[in-house]
Amino acid sequence: MRNKKVLLVVDDVDRCDHLKQLVGDKSWFGEGSRIIVTTRDQRLLTEHHIEISSFKLSGLNDCEALELFCQNAFKKDLPEEGFSELSKCFIDYVEGLPLALKIVGRSLCNRDLETWESAWDRLKKSSDAKIFNSLKISFDALDYMEKNIFLDVAFFYKGINKGRVIELLKSCDFSGRYGIEVLIEKSLITIDLVDNVEMHGLIQEMAQEIVRLETQKPGFRNRLLHRNDIFHVFTTNTGTEAIKGIRLSLSELEEADSNWNFECFSKMLKLMFLEFDNLIVSSSPKFLPNSLIILRWSWYPSKSLPTCFGPNLLAELEMQNSQLVELCDGRLDLPKLKHMDLSVSKYLKKTPDFIGMPDLEHLDLKDCEGLVEVHPLQCTKNLSG
Repeated sequence: MRNKKVLLVVDDVDRCDHLKQLVGDKSWFGEGSRIIVTTRDQRLLTEHHIEISSFKLSGLNDCEALELFCQNAFKKDLPEEGFSELSKCFIDYVEGLPLALKIVGRSLCNRDLETWESAWDRLKKSSDAKIFNSLKISFDALDYMEKNIFLDVAFFYKGINKGRVIELLKSCDFSGRYGIEVLIEKSLITIDLVDNVEMHGLIQEMAQEIVRLETQKPGFRNRLLHRNDIFHVFTTNTGTEAIKGIRLSLSELEEADSNWNFECFSKMLKLMFLEFDNLIVSSSPKFLPNSLIILRWSWYPSKSLPTCFGPNLLAELEMQNSQLVELCDGRLDLPKLKHMDLSVSKYLKKTPDFIGMPDLEHLDLKDCEGLVEVHPLQCTKNLSG
């Protein structure tokens, strides 16, 4: 085809050798030829030596999404009478992803309204198998470290500044910068205009489903995110060493029932990430795992941290609106700690001794109304405020 002007479309490429076999060099095609390559992995374009202009597809807008969904569900551009509200629910769920719109639309074609309602209820509980398997292709192509970084982002770091995520991943002994770049190249995450790490809702749901499918017992999963799973583990005392991260972020204040049992922590000896947000509990933890690297606990119920708590790898400590009177009884050595936020802890009377926190970079004591004693900060030479 050296003497021919051609238009060549190479769709859904996932291996560089395939691309080289099909479009190995510019000289293979005549002047004015155009080659269009679609891929989930931007790295393939970088590795390929033919000059390629990359174009990133965005999701469909609401009108386009409605039209594509209806073409598959009703064989026309608008929903049938009585189906408009549910159609919008399904469209919002897939967030403009064309493949998902087609899959969901086809699965609902020629079904009555009651079946649609049942399908929507099911979809809220677990992801569609076809969508899951399609999206999981990119996850399966990752190596062990990249898979763990992806799952951590999906469970714990979505919406956080890219630089901060890289720093936290590094604290967990991951090659954060490289891993984040790989996930961007494979279209598993994006970076928004203010440099925050973002992820499509269906991709995040796929990550959660991967972990859920490991076992039906929440206490044996390595990451916990859903309210019911976390409540089950702490009310039945079924935590295990398998759990490496817990994030409970409630939209509004909620009080745990009397069965909530913090003894569960004594079994979580490999717990690295813990976040409780907007949870009110009457009991206090007598033990926290020393393996923790990130500890975020708003409305912390105790006057101090457990006396046996010595997390030498702790990099981030956030306890807003806590019941703390003092962080600890005596000096607490946190040689890796970089970020501390005890804001709006109204009963806090004194700060910890900062001598044991030489790497501290950020300290927030805003609205700690009862604070009367602040230890010297000269030892924290990296502190920015």
